[in-house]
Amino acid sequence: MRTGSLTGWSAEASGNLYVVGYADWWPHWITRKSTNGGNSWTTVHDFLPKLGWGIANAVGVDSNGNVSVVGRATGKGFGLSWNWCVRRSTGGTGAWQTVDAFQYLTNTASEALGVVGDASGHVFVAGYGQDASRQYHWLLRKN
Repeated sequence: MRTGSLTGWSAEASGNLYVVGYADWWPHWITRKSTNGGNSWTTVHDFLPKLGWGIANAVGVDSNGNVSVVGRATGKGFGLSWNWCVRRSTGGTGAWQTVDAFQYLTNTASEALGVVGDASGHVFVAGYGQDASRQYHWLLRKN
């Protein structure tokens, strides 16, 4: 792995492990998977937002095996600050796509910090958003 930092990890019912973090001093986020208890790792997702940068903060796996990575991203359409961003892979093997890009208020910071799934397959993402006075608000969104 390139220079960077681990920021979150999770395991799925079948025993696969996932770790997320950022690489090359924040320009993009990395998701890695181990199928053998952490003895070896494969990069399964390397996300660089267009015209910006991002940080993955957490990874979670729902009861259907869908893998969600949450964090923040900047770039085209995100204004001058960062956006809450959720990326998902169906079944942990499908293509990755952005399923939630949220900003509490234009040109303020919003960031997804944690993710959990319930037994019914629902995914809940927690984080914060800033208002016009730059005050922080706790947020919880169902994805």
